[in-house]
Amino acid sequence: MLCSKKYVMKKITLFLFLIFSYNYLFAQQNNHMLEGRWAGTYGNNEKEGPYYFSFEFLPDGKINVVNQNDKILATGSFSIREDNIKIVYKYTNDVIQYACSGTLNKAFNVLSGSWQRVEDAGTNNTYKQHGRWVMYQKKDTLYVKGITNDSLRFKKINAIKNIFITDSAIAQTPKPGGMKGFCYDPQYSETQLPARNSSSITRWNINQDGSIYLSAITQQPLAAYTDKMWSPGDVITVGFLPSKKGSAFQLDRVKMYASTWEKVANIHFQFIDNIRDAHVKVGFDTTDGNWSWLGRDVLSNPLGLQTMNFDDLTDNTQEASIRSVVLHEFGHALGFIHEHQSPTSGSIDWNYANVYAYFSKPPISWSRAMIDQQVIAKYNRSHTNFTVYDPASIMHYFIPASLTNNGVRVLMANRLSAMDSLYAKQVYPFPPTPRNATGILRTGDDCDEIDFKVEYNVVDTGTVEFVLQPGPGITWWKAIDIPLNEISYRRVEIKNGSSNRAIINTYLLFNSKPIAFNKAKMLGFETRLSYGWPVLPAIKGGCRVTLTWRKDKCS
Repeated sequence: MLCSKKYVMKKITLFLFLIFSYNYLFAQQNNHMLEGRWAGTYGNNEKEGPYYFSFEFLPDGKINVVNQNDKILATGSFSIREDNIKIVYKYTNDVIQYACSGTLNKAFNVLSGSWQRVEDAGTNNTYKQHGRWVMYQKKDTLYVKGITNDSLRFKKINAIKNIFITDSAIAQTPKPGGMKGFCYDPQYSETQLPARNSSSITRWNINQDGSIYLSAITQQPLAAYTDKMWSPGDVITVGFLPSKKGSAFQLDRVKMYASTWEKVANIHFQFIDNIRDAHVKVGFDTTDGNWSWLGRDVLSNPLGLQTMNFDDLTDNTQEASIRSVVLHEFGHALGFIHEHQSPTSGSIDWNYANVYAYFSKPPISWSRAMIDQQVIAKYNRSHTNFTVYDPASIMHYFIPASLTNNGVRVLMANRLSAMDSLYAKQVYPFPPTPRNATGILRTGDDCDEIDFKVEYNVVDTGTVEFVLQPGPGITWWKAIDIPLNEISYRRVEIKNGSSNRAIINTYLLFNSKPIAFNKAKMLGFETRLSYGWPVLPAIKGGCRVTLTWRKDKCS
């Protein structure tokens, strides 16, 4: 009996040892998946964040929390089991611990989860904070730290052909304070983005009864596509942050000039009131520079962070400057990079010493690493779109002659160049223009019949013309309401046999709501009909929509 008890105890001990060893070895093996630097943001539910920082995962389950200047702020430990990660760290000279829990995505390049400030054992501190965080793995593709000699820095950058600026390098970019007139690239995501259909584009068509339908048109995928770009025909929703919202003038100018891209690219910016549902989240912070996330990176924004900022767009800014900065930032929103960092921009003969001196002085005040990443370094040919170098591009920096060895300067553009327009059409091609459409609308009220005619490419491409006219013998009041946003309309009304028309800028049209119909009924009461015509997705700039109310009663 005694031997059997000893035997059982040995078995139990061995079993527990094996479980412990397995868990330890499994955790150690998975820890290697994280080793290195991960950069990202965390949001504080009790403050207006976000905050930018990095996790540096070390061997043996150790971790450093690092700021943008590579200063270690806190140390701690981490462990990972399958795709779940646990992190505990403590700031230097602080008794408060911070605990993070999260998951690693299936591509092993994105960490995200929640954090909280917790009470440390033996203290009476009960103050707690909490929020969400997201991190992206870094690859340090632009590593020239420690090289202060100008010629040696650029010899290093130019000698290694595969060292081009990429998203992971951009993620190291700090936010400059008080800079004016320059757009800088903020942190971009390296997470896997949703699949994009590049094999076909769609076109709205109008049936004779006024209903609309989509048809697909097959096309060959463009070699210039990158994962950052949208699909032709996509609707990109845009909202303004309530905490950083501009004036009515600023909002109108952003809407107006952003729509310029819609004339040359098969894409639509739809401005909405609900900021949570917006892809592009715009703010007007005069201390944060001009910047925008790149293309579809806005689809990977779990914390709902601001994705675009205008620093020097005010009610008193000159119109050309407003047009320049809005076109430039919304070019980034479409996935277009800075032209001076194009792989084909080798013709810029930089005077490196002057470049450092110019961009390091106030109000720009960039570090050498920032100047490397934002001015000198080029994007990898395989990582982004590129065309023949275009110094007239709206995406080009202003370059004073003093920054080049040959005295060549590049002015800041305030309109799309011919190549900008051509390239946008190639990347976001329009489907063939549909044929003019005609038919009859029936509202279902008093045997109403309304003839419609939709003509394409007959008015200015930035506008749509709506014409409402009576048929023979129609004299009572009639009106249509054209939606401009979720709650407001532009009314076109007729009475006593007269006709009326309205010309509306395309960027003002709200495609998600139908055109409403109204008429005077018994005793002349003006009545909104239940029928709505959801035709606006099939209407584009240059269209004329003519409605002839030919019948308004059953007799």
